[in-house]
Amino acid sequence: MRKYFIFVIMFLLCITRVNAASICSLTEQSELREKANNVKINSEIVKTNFTDMGETFEGESFKITILNLSDELYLKVVDEATNTEKDLTNAESKDNEISFIMDTSTEVVRLKFYVYSSLLTSCPNEVYKTQTITIPRYNSYYDMGVCEEHRDLELCEKYVTWKFINEEEFYTKLNKEIAKEEEKEETKQEDEDKTTIVVKDPVVTFLNTYKWYFIGAVSIIVLVFVGIKVGKVIKARKEMNMGPKL
Repeated sequence: MRKYFIFVIMFLLCITRVNAASICSLTEQSELREKANNVKINSEIVKTNFTDMGETFEGESFKITILNLSDELYLKVVDEATNTEKDLTNAESKDNEISFIMDTSTEVVRLKFYVYSSLLTSCPNEVYKTQTITIPRYNSYYDMGVCEEHRDLELCEKYVTWKFINEEEFYTKLNKEIAKEEEKEETKQEDEDKTTIVVKDPVVTFLNTYKWYFIGAVSIIVLVFVGIKVGKVIKARKEMNMGPKL
């Protein structure tokens, strides 16, 4: 009896879903899909002020921005870690934008966004788009002296998505990353040196190999030139000496 009751309930749910979808024409579905694809969701780091012990400090938070949400759609935001959710509608938008602030945390937060068709459509509560935004956690090792020297390494970035590791494991991984980077730099320098040698080596080798031939050739040319000049001078003097005598 219980199985029969469950079967009936599932059958009725399927019929309801089919009927809802059948009410929505292909044209309307296409329009809703286009509008859903036009919904843009992004995150950025922004400066914020916070108060601690009566004093105000400047800090950083993550701003989530949703653009182009229309009346025919609504957004369901689900925090995958806590499984909490909230709905956002176009009525909450200002200048075509909805935004909210997420404070920095020691845990990575993943938000899943579902774009649904609203009650203003012929087929409400149908999912037309999903998107996941990952909010990185604050890296507790970021302010350490060793990280100030290696900001380009993933382990030393200010906000990270990798799982927290203890200090011993952190240093082990960091030393490996530093060694890899140094090896890359050495390889890069060797490649640059090889390139320089390849460009210069043929010319240098050619000159070193044939320099004496060049010197000899130049010497012969100079001697021939001087010989011709001397010959012309001697010939001119002889002609002058053989001229008519008075």
